[in-house]
Amino acid sequence: GVLALAVVSLVVVTYEVLLFRLDQRIDSDLRQEAQELDRLATGIDPDTGAKFASVKRVFDVYLQRNVPSQNEVLITFLAGEPYLFSPADVPYRLDTNPEYVARWANPYLDRADRSGLSTPAGRVEYLAVPVTVTDGTGGVFVTAVFRDQAKSEADSAVLAAGGIGIAVLLLGSLLAWRLADRVVQPVTALTQTARSISETDLSGRIPVQGKDEVAQLASTFNEMLDRLERAFQSQRSFIDDAGHELRTPLTIVLGNLELLPEDPEQRQETVAMLTDELERMSRIVHDLLLLAKREQPDFLELATVEIGTLTDELASKAAGLAPREWLVESRGQGIVV
Repeated sequence: GVLALAVVSLVVVTYEVLLFRLDQRIDSDLRQEAQELDRLATGIDPDTGAKFASVKRVFDVYLQRNVPSQNEVLITFLAGEPYLFSPADVPYRLDTNPEYVARWANPYLDRADRSGLSTPAGRVEYLAVPVTVTDGTGGVFVTAVFRDQAKSEADSAVLAAGGIGIAVLLLGSLLAWRLADRVVQPVTALTQTARSISETDLSGRIPVQGKDEVAQLASTFNEMLDRLERAFQSQRSFIDDAGHELRTPLTIVLGNLELLPEDPEQRQETVAMLTDELERMSRIVHDLLLLAKREQPDFLELATVEIGTLTDELASKAAGLAPREWLVESRGQGIVV
């Protein structure tokens, strides 16, 4: 869309600039023709060597020497009537239109008339100037340009620029589409991989290509999946271990409760055994909870200790748990973590 807007803006601006320059060139050409005629009228007749005796002679010499430019016409008027017209091959004969003739053939025209007309051949820009010489006779000189005919060059240039702009637009759109596809494709793969992940299958990974931001995103996502897979495997392993460890004491407890003997002595022995198994199960549960917390960042609180003091404390605590014949055979020395 931005590229299309740029192309359209470029074509429009180019067209407006060409039309502006065309109008400037037409105005300059019209005034140049009038100035050349004025210099000739105030100059010397090449045949007599004296000043021009009549306006008719001025028009004859001027039209013999000057050839109109493309899309330009020269018209002269004497005594209120058209005199000479050059060139003959034009899109439309302006001197045959009574309205135009009445406007230009005015023998009382005393100043230049710069304006435009709408003709069957399109817009015409003209400059009409009065011409007088020493004998007092007067005439009117008109130089006109068929603007729409001259504008065809600008139209051709704009069409060429528009064609190139459309080609650039198509090529740029294709490149933008391919580039967008390269950017979106890894994101699409990431989305599909995320949707394919379930609680039982975390093996899906996104292929990483290149080193751009999308590749870094895919690599980060794969690392996250690795961590999740390890966590789920650890969780499954923990559940399996917990089930295996707790199944044995529970089976023993349930079995003995179902077959609890009536004899008081045997009942007491069975209760003692059940109590031992329940304590064992309590220790297992405590150990499992401890294992479950091992992945937490604050599971271990590291500190420095003195080895000898630690050894003495452990021996004292072990002796306080139950009567044991444990002895400290040797003590280490030093500070460790």
